[in-house]
Amino acid sequence: MTRPGGRFVPRAGVTAWLARSLGTLRATPWYPTAFASGLVLAFHMASGVHLFASLRALVLAALAVALLQLTATAVLRDRHRAALLITVVLVVTFGWQALVLVALVPQVRWYLLLFLPSAALLAAALLRRRRDPASSLFDATRASLLLGRLPPALIAAVLFFGLTTGALAQDVRDLGLVPDGAVARAQASADGAPDIWLILLDGHARHDTLERLFAYDDGPFLEALAARGLDVSPRSRSNYTLTELTLPSLFHLVPLDRIEALAPLLSGREARVQPTLRSTLNRNPVFDLLRGRGYEIVTSAPPYEDVTLRSADRYLDDGQVNEFELHLMRSTLLLDLVDRLAPDLLSEQHRQRLLSAYRHVELESARSVPFPRFEFIHVVGPHMPAVFDADGSPVRAPNTFNWYSDTIVDRDIDAAEFARQYIGQLRYLDELTVAAVERIVSADPQAVVIVFSDHGSRSRLDVGHPERSDFDEALATLFAARTPGHEDLFPDTITLVNLFPILFNAYFGLDLPTSPDRTYTPADGPIFELHEVPSPDAGT
Repeated sequence: MTRPGGRFVPRAGVTAWLARSLGTLRATPWYPTAFASGLVLAFHMASGVHLFASLRALVLAALAVALLQLTATAVLRDRHRAALLITVVLVVTFGWQALVLVALVPQVRWYLLLFLPSAALLAAALLRRRRDPASSLFDATRASLLLGRLPPALIAAVLFFGLTTGALAQDVRDLGLVPDGAVARAQASADGAPDIWLILLDGHARHDTLERLFAYDDGPFLEALAARGLDVSPRSRSNYTLTELTLPSLFHLVPLDRIEALAPLLSGREARVQPTLRSTLNRNPVFDLLRGRGYEIVTSAPPYEDVTLRSADRYLDDGQVNEFELHLMRSTLLLDLVDRLAPDLLSEQHRQRLLSAYRHVELESARSVPFPRFEFIHVVGPHMPAVFDADGSPVRAPNTFNWYSDTIVDRDIDAAEFARQYIGQLRYLDELTVAAVERIVSADPQAVVIVFSDHGSRSRLDVGHPERSDFDEALATLFAARTPGHEDLFPDTITLVNLFPILFNAYFGLDLPTSPDRTYTPADGPIFELHEVPSPDAGT
């Protein structure tokens, strides 16, 4: 065996080196890595997100802390002092935001309280020096050995939280969420069933709202859709002002108060929204009905885990930063570091998230399969933050705590600035949407294509002050549908709860009931504390 310089290294020497390296790794006190990993797991269980949404953060936290610890060991030549130093760094990194979580999130509270009492001990071990360390309670080795006993307790704490909150059981259910779509397709007959494409433009305002509030005419966009066979419903509305309320109603074919799984949330018996809402969305009758007719279900990934449809047969995710990871960053000093070292990082991640949705359309429309497909492409724009200008040039959004908020109040900007940012991004995404529809129709002239928004723009929405809120802005939506063989299928006043009943009745010969076109918004409180908003479009 030779080194790169050509010198011979006996195999026994390599074996001895490996043995020493493994011995060093075994002797290293890994409690800082265990603490960091356990904290990410505690955040995961408190958030109710899917395990896959937090897995990358868990792995990166463990690897980063382990690398820092090995580096500190090499520099200090003392593995115990290195471990204590990295622990101090972790405590400082999590900072005051973590102390806020101690008060607000029980799962994180007890986890941190298990670890933080040792902070005084390790700080004293670093700052106080004695000539005879063996005689001092506060020497680095003794403190590190003491803290080294924590990992089993940390693991036990995480498991305890998972068991008592049901988070571990939910993770197990989530991992078994995806059915065998291939078996369902093999057992179903789908002769003549069209491909169905839904392109969701998150937060796209309706034509009259754009004119009324933003002095913008999107007539050319609507005309371009009409030229490709889409019928525009000029008085369409969402039934709810929030995506996490609209999508469960859409995919369950009924208003929220008729979804049995949501009854504990609607009644107030259950205060924790996730994972109940996410699980209810993923276990929906639309997917069951389509699979029963031989469809492959394909969905794209938004950053928001509460509306992520991971139960699809194919889940398209290009790996951009998700909401859980962003929340973890802003709950520590990491967001401050990102803001200083790479201020455009989050904006670039969001730009790539938007562009990846259109790349998915391009790739999926070119893919040939022997069975019909249901493609749900969630474009998380023109919803804020605005990261594109009208010509597609990049815009850096401030790395604020309210990163995804889309109201003037939350973003702390005036109406004119909101209009400038929102319309700039909307114009560019409208251009990409027309090109996406063109690709789909060119590849399959018989495809059903529906371009819609889950709610309108929400610049004037202020849930704490309903008297100052413009609910019509938030509820008036974009809706355009291409339905070959069933032209003008949807009424001008379509609301989203009736999208699938009308579509499936026409194409599958079903007799699904429709629901009243009623609209709701949460008050200043839990999102399921809903109040009805009279619709000015009713009866028109």
